[in-house]
Amino acid sequence: MFCFCTVQGLHAINLGDSRFIVIRDGYTVFQSPVQQNGFNFPYQLENGINGDLPSSGQVFNVPGVPGDVIVTGTDGLFNNLFSNKITAVVVHAIRAGLELQVVAQSIASTARKRAEDTHHDTPFSPQVVVHAIIFWFSTFIFLVENGNLWLPFFPLRLYHQVVIYMITS
Repeated sequence: MFCFCTVQGLHAINLGDSRFIVIRDGYTVFQSPVQQNGFNFPYQLENGINGDLPSSGQVFNVPGVPGDVIVTGTDGLFNNLFSNKITAVVVHAIRAGLELQVVAQSIASTARKRAEDTHHDTPFSPQVVVHAIIFWFSTFIFLVENGNLWLPFFPLRLYHQVVIYMITS
């Protein structure tokens, strides 16, 4: 992912499952989509015949205003936290006067805790359930507890890269 801000707003190109969101006035106003060849097979640049081309990247031009916060992250972030949770962490931290580096660390820490927590849904878990049932039903033992289906291969990811920016005047 490559992002830069100008007076016209945010300009970005993204390929694969890294993503970004734009937060304005406490709300997520834009969220980039995931690019996948199939379930859990994101677009990837690589040397060789199996890689995706740079021209496959999606280009975004998002109008921005002073005070907008842009959170970029890997799949480890967005597979484990819904955008409204990321937004809540950002809003709380900014109201508390925290530096952006501390906000990014807080988001990464929250995502890590959620990845290790098997009792909460994540953005990725419904997809895992659907595809696990379709493709791997005979391979795994599932645990049903209080009406929830838990899969034995959680947590999803424990490593998160988060970068946060704020548009200033």
